[in-house]
Amino acid sequence: MLTELALSGAVDIDRKTTLRGRQVRVTSSAAPPDELLLRTWPRVERKPTDAYSLVLEIGPALRAQTLDRLVARGALPREKTTTLGFIPGTRLRPAEGAEGAGRRVELVASLRSVLAENAEPSVRTAALAALVSASGALPAMNREIPWSGGLYTRWRGLQQGKWVRRSRGTPSRWRLRRCSRRRCS
Repeated sequence: MLTELALSGAVDIDRKTTLRGRQVRVTSSAAPPDELLLRTWPRVERKPTDAYSLVLEIGPALRAQTLDRLVARGALPREKTTTLGFIPGTRLRPAEGAEGAGRRVELVASLRSVLAENAEPSVRTAALAALVSASGALPAMNREIPWSGGLYTRWRGLQQGKWVRRSRGTPSRWRLRRCSRRRCS
């Protein structure tokens, strides 16, 4: 949700890191139209706070709400199950078709084109790659996106926001710039 608020321009995350991390500040007085974002808005609007604390505070409640929305859309049907024949449980599985597994295939294909084929990422694809990288799920995607050292470097670069276009060579090629306070190499 924090990523979505940042992409929509409703909040800004400071580039300067303090002892408590990067501060999240409201940039717009208008509340977001999305119901899930609207539930997060009062907490973000109340006062600037660090991103880590904000995610810990709003994350658990939003997980259930997000899953409920995906179930309502039909993207993740809930199945009632039993373990050992008598312990009740619930399982979520991606639905077949456009709303379920098809959407995952589409997202993985966009990640693969950026990471393995050096395509220019859209803002949302770069944000998705950064989130997947930060979550530590990169090695689990080895079947869909073959693992390599170059892929890892590109993924970490997107996570850290240090990607720039190359000025020479093929326009679709990217390189990681090492930036210090005074200059980038």
